[in-house]
Amino acid sequence: GHTRALIKAWNDIHGGTSLETLQVINKFDEFLSSINYPHSLHRKVKDFRRFNNWKASQLRLFLLYLALPFLLFFSCYFPPLLVYHFSLFSIYIRTLCKFDDRQHVYDVRPFIENHLRRFSEFYESKELLSTHCQYHLWEQVVRHGSLSATRYD
Repeated sequence: GHTRALIKAWNDIHGGTSLETLQVINKFDEFLSSINYPHSLHRKVKDFRRFNNWKASQLRLFLLYLALPFLLFFSCYFPPLLVYHFSLFSIYIRTLCKFDDRQHVYDVRPFIENHLRRFSEFYESKELLSTHCQYHLWEQVVRHGSLSATRYD
């Protein structure tokens, strides 16, 4: 899904097998391995390069709780505009999953609009359908309730 495409783009920034690249990826993996998860979580996010093998629950966990702190912690390894761009998406999705006031759903609409406006600068065109669906996701949340009651990855 879309989350996997985002992580692939981040992985591609640090592609290859040079010593420097392997050291960066090792730092990523150490970060992910150092997280103290609640005992109720059985699938933990580890091994950044093997994101294609992550289960849906791991992708969801990464998207909702880990990706933004991960990017901020490692901001020196990613273009600042990519960190900003993903931040917009992350705040949008997190808000659609959990909000206290329906007005919050309307308030995050500019986040996805700005995210989509610059989408092609970072990701492949084959993700365009996914972006179209995400643009209208806030409308579905207004009609049917938060994403926390559904699967999203």
